[in-house]
Amino acid sequence: MIFDLELNNSLTENNEDIPRSAALSHVCSRWRAVCLGDHRLWTTISLDITGRWRSEFAARSGNLPLDVSVHLRPIQGGIDIGKDIGAQMVMQHIHHIRCLEFQGRVDELRPFASSLVKKAAPKLETLHIYYTVPETTYDAVRQYRIPVDIFANTAPHLHSLKLAWVRLPHSLPPAFENLKEIETESSLSALDVWKLLPSTTYIRTLRFTMVDSLQTDISFSRTTPVNAPELTTFVVYDISVDKLVQMLSNFLVAPSLSQIALCNIRVPDFLMIYAFARALSRHLPPHIETLRRKHGPLHEVVIDPDRVICWPTHLDTVAHRGSNFSSPFNISWCSDNVFGYERLTSCLVGMLPVDEIHTLHVSDRGYHPAMLDELWIRLYSASNVTVLNFAVEEIDSTLFLLQALMPLRYRTNRAWWLIGPPMPDDTLFPKLEKLVFVAAEMDLHNKLFLLLLSRLVMARRMGGKHLEFAYKKDHWSPEALFEVKLEDDALGESRFRGFGSSGLEKQI
Repeated sequence: MIFDLELNNSLTENNEDIPRSAALSHVCSRWRAVCLGDHRLWTTISLDITGRWRSEFAARSGNLPLDVSVHLRPIQGGIDIGKDIGAQMVMQHIHHIRCLEFQGRVDELRPFASSLVKKAAPKLETLHIYYTVPETTYDAVRQYRIPVDIFANTAPHLHSLKLAWVRLPHSLPPAFENLKEIETESSLSALDVWKLLPSTTYIRTLRFTMVDSLQTDISFSRTTPVNAPELTTFVVYDISVDKLVQMLSNFLVAPSLSQIALCNIRVPDFLMIYAFARALSRHLPPHIETLRRKHGPLHEVVIDPDRVICWPTHLDTVAHRGSNFSSPFNISWCSDNVFGYERLTSCLVGMLPVDEIHTLHVSDRGYHPAMLDELWIRLYSASNVTVLNFAVEEIDSTLFLLQALMPLRYRTNRAWWLIGPPMPDDTLFPKLEKLVFVAAEMDLHNKLFLLLLSRLVMARRMGGKHLEFAYKKDHWSPEALFEVKLEDDALGESRFRGFGSSGLEKQI
C-alpha cells in the first residue's frame, strides 16, 4: 500500500536531500529489498532529483521506460556534456527513456541536442524542449533550432512534442514523422509548425500559445489550405487578431475536428473588429457544422460580451475566465471598444444554429446598455430556449429583457432608455420555463423592475404557462427559487415570497 502511494505521488517534489523512494529504502532491510526489487519506484527522474541520485535512479529502474527532466546548466562559462550529470545520464539511457524534458539557454541546448543526433530513441513517446531565457530578452537572431537528424532519425513511438521558444528545422525531422500532438509557446515556434503541417500525416492535436509574442512581422498566410485529416483538437491562446485572421484565411481542412478554441484574441481597434468578424463569418461555419455532426444539436450556449462557448462543460458555466479548453467550441477576445464586443458577439450568434438552444447563459458585464438590447433582438430566433441564466450587474439591464419576454399587449408604455433599438412585437423565448438571475446584489425595491416582473408573471399565467424564477448570488452558489406574488397597487408593484429559504429578500 505505501509503495503504491509513492508511485501515485512520483511527480510531486522531493524537498529532502534524499528522494522519497530512496528514503523508503532506508527504513529497514525488508523495505530496502522491496524498494530495490520494484523498478517502478525509480522510473521518474524529475528536476528535483539531483547529483548522483540521477544515475542511481536510472540504474535501479531496470529496463523499464524512464520519465526524465533535465535542466542544463553552464559549468565555468560553458556546458560540458561529459561533465553534466543530467546530460550524461540521458546519453547513457536514451534507449529506454519514454518521456524526455530538457531546458536551458541556447548555449546549453545546442550542444546537448547535437549529442542526441547519433542516439536513437526507440521508446521515446514525449519530448519537451524549453528555452529558459525570459521573453523580454529573447533574441530571434540567436534562436535555437532542433537538429533535423535528432535521435539518429529514429523515434518510432514519438507522438507528443512541446516547444517553448524553440524552433523546428526547415524540414520535418524524420524522428517527428509520427507525431500526433504538438504544443508550442511563442509565435516563431507556432509558425514553424504551421509551415510544416503539410509534411505531417497523423496530427490530432495542435495547441499554440503566446502566438502574439515579440515577433510581430511574421505571417501565417499560406498559398494553399492546410490539410489535416486526423486533426481533432485545435487550440490557439493569446494571439493578435491579424495573425489569427491569417490562419483562418487558409484554415485547416479538418473533417475529424472535435474541438476548436480561439482564446484571448487581442483586437486593438474598431477596424480590426470588422476584419475579424468577416474572417469568422467566412471560415468558421464549416467547422461548426463538423462539430455538430460530432457532438449533436447545440442545446446549450454561453454568451458573454467577450466570449461565446458552445456545448459548454460545467466549469465553463460557472467560471468566467481560465485556461479550461475542454468545451468543443470556445472563442474569447479582449478589446478596449465596448461596441466591438457586440459586433463580434452578434457575428458569432449569426452563424450558430440558435434554434437548437435549450439552455442559454448570458451576462450583461461589459456591455453598453444599447448593445445588450441588440443582442436580445438577435436572439429572437432562439425560439426553443427553456432555461435562461442571466448574470446581472445592473438592474437596468433586465428591463428590456423582461419587456421582450411578454406579449406586446402586456408591455408597459413607459420608456427607460434614451437610445437603443426598437423592440420587436413578437415574444422573446416563448417556450421559456425558467429564468435564473445571477447577481451579487439585486434591488428588489426598484419599482420598474417589480412592475415588469409582475406583468411578465401575469402574461404567462394568462397564456396558461408557468414561468419559474430563481436567484443565485454567483455561478457557484445554489439556486434559491422565488415566486412573484401579485398584489398590484396603482404603481404595479409586487412582492417576493421565497421557497425553501427564509428571508430571501434579505439574502438578495
